[in-house]
Amino acid sequence: MTSIELDPLQPPTTTEEPGKVQHVDAIFTDVEHEDPQVYSVFPLTLRTYLTYFLGFAMILSTLTATIYFPLIPILSTQLQVSIQAINLTVTVYAVAQALSPAFFASLADSIGRRPVLLCLVTLYAIPSLGLALNRTSYPALLTLRALQSIGGSAIPSISYGIVADIAPVAERGSMLGPMLSTCNGISAIGPVIGGAVAHGTKGVRWVFLSLFIVAAVCLVLVGFTLPETARTVVGNGSVPAVGIWRTWWSVLRSKRSQKGDGSDEPNPGKKRQAWRISNTFASFRIILYKDAAFVLWMVASSYSVYYTFQVAIPVIFSEIYKYNELEIGLVLLPGLAGMTIGGIIAGKLLDRNYAITAKNHNVEAPEKNETSRIDFPLEVARYRNCFAFILI
Repeated sequence: MTSIELDPLQPPTTTEEPGKVQHVDAIFTDVEHEDPQVYSVFPLTLRTYLTYFLGFAMILSTLTATIYFPLIPILSTQLQVSIQAINLTVTVYAVAQALSPAFFASLADSIGRRPVLLCLVTLYAIPSLGLALNRTSYPALLTLRALQSIGGSAIPSISYGIVADIAPVAERGSMLGPMLSTCNGISAIGPVIGGAVAHGTKGVRWVFLSLFIVAAVCLVLVGFTLPETARTVVGNGSVPAVGIWRTWWSVLRSKRSQKGDGSDEPNPGKKRQAWRISNTFASFRIILYKDAAFVLWMVASSYSVYYTFQVAIPVIFSEIYKYNELEIGLVLLPGLAGMTIGGIIAGKLLDRNYAITAKNHNVEAPEKNETSRIDFPLEVARYRNCFAFILI
């Protein structure tokens, strides 16, 4: 079977009057109407900002997991439950982490990235505050961790969607590499910070409170600076965003400059695709394709091994080596540092492998941004030299 990497929608044409300036809901940036064949009219400065901002936003998924591991022994003592009971909260978190993206990513594809991200960050912040206030209830810990996972776990998949919205295929590695490295780099020091805070305060309250603060900062940044990028809503960025799809900054700015002035700008809601609950299950159909199932199995295997080690390390080093929370956090650091370095290398290799494959198949530089070539071996470009990494 041959699979093709598709973009959500081809850029739509517009019926604006010649010479009319259109406003792109980006960071302090107005972009004139572009050729509809241009993949994205969002400026390079915005792409650079989103690369690192999305890396920061994704830590609501990854940091929430890594910062929790050094807390396992102290939570067991504080709530007077077994280590196995605390490990169950890790399992519940992982299960919610598996299911949440299927629902919210499909919703974001339909109604837009901004509204869904705002809801997810809010959903993450509330249980984070609840965890900080919870002192004795194990059922509350279990429930709030599940809600925390539901809120944070879909953010990476939506971030990948934003990258696909604004970066052509040949250039996505240059965004994904730094984005993943930013996320993994911050998450790598999470166990050290979490362990240090828990050790210094003799509890977990300030660890969860710090996650709430991170969520609050992320909510403000999403609200004020993240433009709507979904191609089902704004096309290639040339369709103006209105209503809930606009940044808070642009809303405040327009209220100051156009008090009471109505606008005939097109409503992106009219161009949206209808979302159905069945869309949630559509993504799972990929398991039915043998090549995709093999890739998923490979990723899932390494991920399960990673989780097994991360959960076991705090218990082993606490009970056998008598390490405190800070020292346990330091023990977790090397593996996470390796993930950060790997993200940097992977991003560079993605674009390099794509360029080499394109050259070998006589694809000129301007054609690398096109996604309509069915004969281009995308799988070869993405998995070039992957066997070396599998063997390592």
